[in-house]
Amino acid sequence: MSSNSQLVGKFLLDRKKKLFHKSVNNTSTKNSNNKDIGFTEIVKNKQNYLSVKKQGFEYFKNSEFDFGNYVMAADEFASLNAQGSIKRIKYVLRKYPNFEAAHILYLKMLLKLNLWKGIGKVAQNAVKHHPKNEFFLNIFARHLLGVGEKHKALNYYEKCIELNPKSYNSWLALGNCYYVCRNLNKAEYCLEQSKKIYRFMTDSAFLLESNVLQAHSRYDDAMEKLKAGIKMFPLSKPLTTSLAMTNLKIGNKEEGFRLYNFIDNSNRTNFMNLVNYKFKSKVKNPQHESTKMNLIEDIEELNKNALFSKENFNILVLFEQGFGDYLHLYRYLEPLLSLGHKITALGANKSVFSLLKYANNSHLIRFSSKLENDEVEKFDYKTFTMNIPFLLGNYKNTPPPPKFNLKKLKNDKKKLNQKIKRILASKKKNIGISWKGNKEHIADISRSIDLTIFSKIFKNQNCQFFAVDKNLTKRDKRYLQKFQNVVICDELIDDWADTAVIVLQLDELLTVDTSLAHIGGTLNKPTKILIAKDPDWRWGLKSQKTEWYKSVELIRQSKKDCWQKELDGLVLR
Repeated sequence: MSSNSQLVGKFLLDRKKKLFHKSVNNTSTKNSNNKDIGFTEIVKNKQNYLSVKKQGFEYFKNSEFDFGNYVMAADEFASLNAQGSIKRIKYVLRKYPNFEAAHILYLKMLLKLNLWKGIGKVAQNAVKHHPKNEFFLNIFARHLLGVGEKHKALNYYEKCIELNPKSYNSWLALGNCYYVCRNLNKAEYCLEQSKKIYRFMTDSAFLLESNVLQAHSRYDDAMEKLKAGIKMFPLSKPLTTSLAMTNLKIGNKEEGFRLYNFIDNSNRTNFMNLVNYKFKSKVKNPQHESTKMNLIEDIEELNKNALFSKENFNILVLFEQGFGDYLHLYRYLEPLLSLGHKITALGANKSVFSLLKYANNSHLIRFSSKLENDEVEKFDYKTFTMNIPFLLGNYKNTPPPPKFNLKKLKNDKKKLNQKIKRILASKKKNIGISWKGNKEHIADISRSIDLTIFSKIFKNQNCQFFAVDKNLTKRDKRYLQKFQNVVICDELIDDWADTAVIVLQLDELLTVDTSLAHIGGTLNKPTKILIAKDPDWRWGLKSQKTEWYKSVELIRQSKKDCWQKELDGLVLR
């Protein structure tokens, strides 16, 4: 656990301390016969784990586990010492791996800190020692779903139902996982089972039902379901987000961007990961030094009055979502510059900045993947890229994608540029391809295509295909090597600037809805995008053209979850 964790915990727990005390005390009371309240007050030498352990066994007479350090860990966390509490609970679990309550406490700590990167191993270990604990199974399933192991997640959600077939939340979680895995019949079945258990729908139930309706292209019904849900749960971020995205998808841009702008931004990105809180002491006795922790959340939200005022402001613009979204929405930074504001663009996916630095006027924008603590308080306002269309208010005139200094890009990547020229087929059409997106994306199964199916386009011997993807699996590479007209480019790519250089040398692109589509459109390269039946919001529902990129043609799926017809048509072109 890094030193940053204590500060993260301090911020989060300051707002949730009462709630956490209640949950911790409930867990501790259940396992320690109501004695834990007095134990934390009388324990001596608290930093000596062995001493605390011994005192605990004396105090909790019938315990078989280290309740002394367990209770101290809970108290430390509730007292805002996240680093110390996690270090202590890890010690407890090393000595007593079957201590169920300690696993629960450890997971609750990580959940409170929103540290999902560390939850996977912790939950897996908990499941290993307690395979019939529904809470452990559910958390591990959520982790698997988040890292793209969607079918593995199904197994654990199904085990939750086996353990507790009357659990409303488990049926909804299983239904959502079936939806993500594109088994809509089972998703609907799970939804019906949840209604039998509890007839009053939660916001999660409304969201799942709306998602299933959209998967069946019933957008009017989905909108009504979302509106009904928001009427009952007006503060539900998932419902408001879905209603915003659905409005955008069906073409109601003004309403869609308006709704998106008013979503609570506290969970849109992990703010704590974007600031370096490892303070460097400027005094000899740092223990006596009080350092202010500056929070991105405390920066005032950008509003229309400030945006269009005659005064120039220092604005922090936060990127969110994936690489493609960075490229797609970068166009909205240009209008902010034209209004005279100073812009810092902040995003965790810093590899895309290697390409954006070649955009015209990029020298006027500061790109960063992490801020220093003292920088945070220097900003007048903050906003997200997805909020800017609403703030600008001009929905009819979509800003064009940025133009790039291609001469400088090619010159900086001279060796790669020359290497690609030597590989190009002189008498064939050279086509860049991508059949898959990020497996962690919630809609990846519907938008990606199995390589064995996609590969039918390789029958066209008049074309040479370039697999423009850095993250190819060994299995995919072995499969691609069977085709003489396929060039594998993964070892040629270090960053997104490399990808752009390769794309610039090709005749056209054929890709699913992923980052390569946005690179092709941004560079004005002829690009065909295979769009799922239920598309991402930016592609709309009907047109083969898009307002975002002039060079892009949308090839729409005619039957959900089936690409046969579209790929057959491409082979014949």
